[in-house]
Amino acid sequence: MSNPAKSSLTIGLKLSLVASLGIALVAIMIGVIFYSNTMTVSYADKETGQIAVGKDLDQAIIAYTGMRLANRGMGVAKTAEAVDVALA
Repeated sequence: MSNPAKSSLTIGLKLSLVASLGIALVAIMIGVIFYSNTMTVSYADKETGQIAVGKDLDQAIIAYTGMRLANRGMGVAKTAEAVDVALA
């Protein structure tokens, strides 16, 4: 039979150390939750900005395409009425 290792720490001190460790771990977990929430909000704000930039870029592409079509229509137009149709 083997003898368990004897410790010089009392049971009260061991219990206090384990309880302190548990409290510290819970405090760290709460800190991580707050940090995670802050980062999530930050990333959501950045994503909202990227969506706005994407929509603005889409609008710019549409406007550019419209200008190119109007320019081509004006170049092909032979009469004043055809120019008016190209600009409409």
